[in-house]
Amino acid sequence: ESIRNRDYDVLLVDLNYARDTTSGQEGLDLLSSVRAFDKSLPVIAMTAWGSVELAVEAMRGDLREFIQKPWDNDYLLGLIEAQIVQGRSVRHAESTKSQEEDEARSIQRALMPSDVSNPDGFHISHDWRPARHVGGDYFDVLPLSETSRGICIADVVGKGMPAALLMSNVQALVHAYAAADVAPESLCRKVNRTLASNIPDNKFVTLFYGILDAGSGCFAYT
Repeated sequence: ESIRNRDYDVLLVDLNYARDTTSGQEGLDLLSSVRAFDKSLPVIAMTAWGSVELAVEAMRGDLREFIQKPWDNDYLLGLIEAQIVQGRSVRHAESTKSQEEDEARSIQRALMPSDVSNPDGFHISHDWRPARHVGGDYFDVLPLSETSRGICIADVVGKGMPAALLMSNVQALVHAYAAADVAPESLCRKVNRTLASNIPDNKFVTLFYGILDAGSGCFAYT
């Protein structure tokens, strides 16, 4: 209950806190409950009934240290201090990463069209729900003229920051080459030529680009 309500630097727990058992199972169950609330909390477990099997099972539960009784105070205090320092470092890194991912997600969302300009006689709608914070998804509607719109849907292989960075490059290329007099085939050829010379061998992009001409009712795409 305490861990549910506030953050701690370290947890020192006895694996055998029930008087009628020496299995350590109650401690392992507690460790599982702790991890459900706080995956980064450093945990040091103590027991007088240590075994290889118990230690291995505890380590599988992301236990940082395992100490058998009787213990040495200086050694134990040294472990606690080290785990506090390491735990704070891990949490700071996780917090920084989370903030960066939130910022990247906001940037990526801003790159998606929020207000689509519809040509006469047509209505274009879209929805985007990323599977993770950021990824390689891209959708765009470009106003090329009063009656024509460029529509692009693309996806970079993979997820996370690398895919998002590559997709931002794809978007920049599409915006640079898109025009009412540039056919979809020509745009895709230009994007492919530029991208292929700057992309890692293990990455690729699937891309759809089309031009809707509301005046003629024609939709040309590649």
